[in-house]
Amino acid sequence: MKQYLHILFLLAGGSVIAQPADSRKAGVVVNPNAPEITFAETMHDFGTVKKGSLMTCRFNYKNTGKEALIVSDCKKGCHCTTVTCSKEPLEPGATGFIEARYDSMLIGTFAKELLIISNAKTPVVSVLVKGNVVDAESAEALPVKKDDNMKPPIEKKPE
Repeated sequence: MKQYLHILFLLAGGSVIAQPADSRKAGVVVNPNAPEITFAETMHDFGTVKKGSLMTCRFNYKNTGKEALIVSDCKKGCHCTTVTCSKEPLEPGATGFIEARYDSMLIGTFAKELLIISNAKTPVVSVLVKGNVVDAESAEALPVKKDDNMKPPIEKKPE
C-alpha cells in the first residue's frame, strides 16, 4: 500500500514540476512602478559584548521605487530581540530606518533575523544582527586588540 502511495505522490509531483514556469505564476501581476526598499546595510555585528548589555542598531533604507513605500510590519525572531519600524508612507527618494535592540541575557554567539514586510517589489526583506555574548567576569580577561602601528615611544637617555 505504501508503495502505491509513493508512486502516486511521485506522479503528482512530476506533473506539477513539468508545468511551464509562466503557468505557475499566472495571475501574479508585477507593478513596474512599485516601491523598492534598498538598505544601506543588511547585517550588523555587535562584536563581543558582556552578558546583560542592551545593544541597539539602526538599519537605514531608502525608497528607490516610483511609488510610496509602506512598511506594514517588522517581525523578530525571539523574545530577546525587539524591532521598531515606522509605518508611515515613504515617498520615492525618501529615507527611513528600522531600529533593532538585542538583550544579551544568554552567553554564546547569536544571529537574529528580522523580517521587514512592505508593499515593495520584494515584499519581504530580511536584515541580521549578530554577535557574541560573554560572561561579564570573563569579558575583562579578553585580549585587547593590538595595533601594530602603535609602538611604545623610544626613551632617550640623558647623556
